[in-house]
Amino acid sequence: MDPSLPQLWEDVNDPWVVPPAYAYYRDDGTVGILDAGASTGHSFAGPGCIFLFMEPGYDAGWHTHTYGYEALVLYGEPAHMHEAGVDWADAETAAPGETFISPAMRCHSDKNTGDVMSVTLGCFDGAYDYLPELCPDPNATPSPVTPAPVATPAPLDTTQAPDTTPASGGGVVGEYDYPQIPIIELSWTENGGFRDTELTYIYSDLGETCHQACLRWGGGVYGNLYCDEQAHLGTNDVKKHLNMNTGEPGQHYDRCNKITGPDLDDEGDANPDIKDRSTDKLRGAGIGRMLSPYARFKDSRGDLVIDKCFWSTARGAHKCFGSSDKNWRLCGCAPYAELNGGNAYVPNPNVEERTPVSNPVGWHTVSDYNCNEFCRDAVCDDSGCSMDNVGTPMGLSCDGAKMTSIQGVHEMLSLADATPGITCSQVDDRGLQELNSPMYDDKNARCLVNPLGSSPQSGCHVFARTPDFKWCYCGN
Repeated sequence: MDPSLPQLWEDVNDPWVVPPAYAYYRDDGTVGILDAGASTGHSFAGPGCIFLFMEPGYDAGWHTHTYGYEALVLYGEPAHMHEAGVDWADAETAAPGETFISPAMRCHSDKNTGDVMSVTLGCFDGAYDYLPELCPDPNATPSPVTPAPVATPAPLDTTQAPDTTPASGGGVVGEYDYPQIPIIELSWTENGGFRDTELTYIYSDLGETCHQACLRWGGGVYGNLYCDEQAHLGTNDVKKHLNMNTGEPGQHYDRCNKITGPDLDDEGDANPDIKDRSTDKLRGAGIGRMLSPYARFKDSRGDLVIDKCFWSTARGAHKCFGSSDKNWRLCGCAPYAELNGGNAYVPNPNVEERTPVSNPVGWHTVSDYNCNEFCRDAVCDDSGCSMDNVGTPMGLSCDGAKMTSIQGVHEMLSLADATPGITCSQVDDRGLQELNSPMYDDKNARCLVNPLGSSPQSGCHVFARTPDFKWCYCGN
């Protein structure tokens, strides 16, 4: 590395950084600095990565690049814009760890709309260049033009009113009025996923996990569907399912690509606001791959609409328990019985609320002691059962069989419902805490449980630390 250059990551707010500036890797692995707007003579000759530093308020201006790139935000929350009619107040920002993609030759602009320095790593598919001359600002006010003289038109015939006859479908002839189905009401059922078995593909609501979405779609208290983490493996249909184009009424066009509706409404009126979007692939690391595939939203005059769809082929990256307030996740829901050895959901008879609270037999939430100790030594009174109470110990035993019988999201939620004051905002059923399952992660308000059809070991001898806790069953 050039000894005259300071270390890149010593402090992104050091005064040596004079944004707008790019730092890039040379072919020999050293790092160079070039000004924003630098000519191609200062760029690297082939594919490579650059760091973009932007001070608060810096606007890169509209430009494009010969080659596409993928960007990973490292610090701050920069904004990226690539269409007319959007101002910086409404532009999407990306937080640290999130990625975005800009295809080759797509006009766009970048701006740091935040209050601190932003740092973004951009990796280009070819030589870096900066081409503002190809991208005039689409939002700029055009210069006034003196109109040429025109002949005075003949008077209009005002005796004929415009045709506003309601059409058979409920729309109006002569007016584009296609009613888009809300995204969380779309579905597509067909064989797919790693096992190539029946799956129902749906979108989660904002802030909803795929587990919760499958429960909602399955109907009933807990429903007959279960999120399948392998729903997007072994198939090349991820983008097809994102678009939800089944050919049926209301789902006869690509939702991710035609974000403002189909070309024509039911009466044949043309869409005056056609906006075509690509469905981009996520390549960088981060939470986006866990949540993908998903559709990003934007608020358009109070209505939430699709802005952009993203997908990823990372094996094992998709997780059913994650949620996002900014994205509708694409979820694959399998029949419960398929993931449970052919057995449909039946309420677990071991799940019931322990009443009254002075009753020692049943489920207890326990921190800092293992279940063997708690069931043996805790004391119960009218306030409940605790190791801090004074009196005669319970003298019971931990029932490991009942604890390991709690498997899957349905039974975890059922147990939480039977525990006063406990709500699972998410359920992680990957079995990461096999011996402590069922368990509550206080930081994330997340419940941890062993997966359906598993054969876990009893965890009577292990404990969870405050503020987390585990459920212990104490019996005779």
